Amino acid sequence: MRMFLGQAAITSETRILHIAPEKGLANYLSAISDNYMAADIETTRYKHIVNHNERVDKIHFVDLCDRSTLEKFGDVDLIIHSHVMEHVPCNVGSVLLNLHNMLRPGGMQIFAFPIKNSPGYAEYLGPMTAAEAEERFGQFDHVRQFSSKDLDRTLGSFFVLPKKYDLLDDFTKEELEDANVRPKCWKGFTGNTVFRMKKEDCLF
Repeated sequence: MRMFLGQAAITSETRILHIAPEKGLANYLSAISDNYMAADIETTRYKHIVNHNERVDKIHFVDLCDRSTLEKFGDVDLIIHSHVMEHVPCNVGSVLLNLHNMLRPGGMQIFAFPIKNSPGYAEYLGPMTAAEAEERFGQFDHVRQFSSKDLDRTLGSFFVLPKKYDLLDDFTKEELEDANVRPKCWKGFTGNTVFRMKKEDCLF
């Protein structure tokens, strides 16, 4: 994801919303943009970012299942989230579209989530124990699992999907090796795939 962000022409004016912020990306983005905003439903989980980065004054509260908590951010140029959608206990399509509607013209949503070579998409939003969630979705706090077999009918029903995913279309072999990106992550839709959805890629 860091490599794609390096191509995103981020400036001091770029309005960025970073959900479930990773420390390294938060430091990188906030060093460039004067309009960087970090957010999560568990704000105290990321206090280490605020404590060690003077350019990030707070972690904003956001509940992706409550659209009203997004209103305070206004329009943005870039939205980033990695391995968040598998946790959200509501309609994931609505969440992705609500985020996409925040984008300014020319804006982009960059994200990743686990994708397995399973028979198809699976989701359960009812009560589950941690053990049940781990058995069904691979982790105690997951509520869904995306599949490469029907990605065109899940994510592809909201956004224009690329016909293929190949990192060699964007980077050289040497660049990928220098960044320690494993060859098995270079091609195909997997949990390592980074989606870049432009404002105009939305089908609605």
